Amino acid sequence: MMFLSRLTLTLQDHRAFRITDDYSIHRVVYSLFPENADAGRILYADRGMRNAFHTILILSKIRPVCSPETPQNIETKEIEPGFLKHSRYAFEILLNPVRSKSHTKQLEPIKGEILQYEWFLEKAAANGFTLTPEDKSRLVIHSEQTLTFRQKDTPERKVTHHRVRFSGTLTVSDPELFQKAFEQGIGRAKAFGFGMLQLVPVWD
Repeated sequence: MMFLSRLTLTLQDHRAFRITDDYSIHRVVYSLFPENADAGRILYADRGMRNAFHTILILSKIRPVCSPETPQNIETKEIEPGFLKHSRYAFEILLNPVRSKSHTKQLEPIKGEILQYEWFLEKAAANGFTLTPEDKSRLVIHSEQTLTFRQKDTPERKVTHHRVRFSGTLTVSDPELFQKAFEQGIGRAKAFGFGMLQLVPVWD
């Protein structure tokens, strides 16, 4: 069973919970779950601010719970069993495209739309979906700002995320792998709002 939640934050929430960067959003999202919750079972997507309301979508194996120490405006519903039975979907996903340098194993960002496109096709194949020629013509790749912050527990360590948003349509090639990708996310930095497949079925 999976739960999809919509957390709505007001400007007052931003002040009350000191929401200023990626790490503070991570902190607020994870405050809705038990401390022993499996971090790999929580995905979220920051949908940004609109009309003074900040929306965050959350996908989780357990239902989030509000407390006096958390924001209160959250709506949750169960994902219907048949949701992943379709063959085609419109999608959007925020990813952190990186590769390991062969000689140092250090991660380096993948820059340039052509290289990001090739990297995304590799990720698609490994996660149970493909892009038909029609899908490829619809694919939109949008590089967003690079975000850097320091974690509270390790302030000496700087964390950098290279934000690239992919959107378009996809075709499921391996339902089992695709379900795993939906439930567990794709790529790195999933604990900081990357890797959540946002899907809408495309009806044939």
